[in-house]
Amino acid sequence: MLFFFSACSVNPATLKREFNVIGEEKEIRLGRNASHSVTQSFGGVYDDTDLQKYVNQIGQKIVQVCDRIYLQYQFQVIDSPVLNAFALPGGYIYVTRGLLAELQNEAQLASVLGHEIGHVCARHSAVQLSETLGYQLVTLAALAAGPNAGEVLTVAASLTQTMMLGYSRDREFQADAMGLKYMYKAGYDPKEVSGFLSQLAKKSQGPGGYGVYSSTHPDIFDRIRETRNSAKLMVALDLAHYKIHQKEGGGEAHVTREEVTGYRGNVLEDEYKAHLEGLLYGSRENPRRIHIYTVQESDTIESIADEMFGGDRILAQEIAELNNVEGGAFLQAGTKLKLIY
Repeated sequence: MLFFFSACSVNPATLKREFNVIGEEKEIRLGRNASHSVTQSFGGVYDDTDLQKYVNQIGQKIVQVCDRIYLQYQFQVIDSPVLNAFALPGGYIYVTRGLLAELQNEAQLASVLGHEIGHVCARHSAVQLSETLGYQLVTLAALAAGPNAGEVLTVAASLTQTMMLGYSRDREFQADAMGLKYMYKAGYDPKEVSGFLSQLAKKSQGPGGYGVYSSTHPDIFDRIRETRNSAKLMVALDLAHYKIHQKEGGGEAHVTREEVTGYRGNVLEDEYKAHLEGLLYGSRENPRRIHIYTVQESDTIESIADEMFGGDRILAQEIAELNNVEGGAFLQAGTKLKLIY
């Protein structure tokens, strides 16, 4: 009984009391020991040095403004077509090539990595492991000792299940809020979080989509609403603070809706898409790759499909969905589009 009471403590990042039998040093070691096994179960590391460096660069930029900056974070792209990103205890963070293909800009990548950094800062993996394994006295004894093969297998299996099913509704909302704060502090446009979630909602409609996880995950439209409202509030508070500072702390600071909606942080669409050239798309059994096309005057999705793919209507629809545009939408010359060949 004393053991379980002593395992309840306040998380300094979330300020919430939680049950956690895993100390910070142990947490880092668990993530490191399980990283290879978990990575292999999701397809292994994707073979593209430049892309790996780019994702790590963006991740490290978000780390500089997070609540556990002292951890040695590692970011890697996983060779899987599934739309997913996940974090292991201690700062081991992964994003699949399938998810990278669906993102539209660097700000959206920052939002995904920020969300996973949020899980790490809130110690969600360690807490969930404690809740899952904490009542198994044999496992508790193993966790109290040094690392061993049995521990690695037990923890890796539990972590893999977490990666597949996700965290609780409250923890996903918490990671959303923390990730939104981090990416905004790093200079990115916070509106891109709800924008990406809206795009994800379109991709996950139907019996095989997001609804499968509705019993444990927050509804994606709730997440869209929460992140959109939080982004507006953060921008409004910053604008108000700036105006008060301009008045040297005196008077009122009125912020209009137009000022909030007109705010534009870093998005960096072209920079992001430049790193997707040649990215493997879909399964390795039917290998295709992404090509970045620059829109010309009078181009439409249909005319591009006619020119590049002989008028394949299915590919035209795929191009529209991949770039989150309507098939008949006006395309501005110079815009970068993701094509699949």
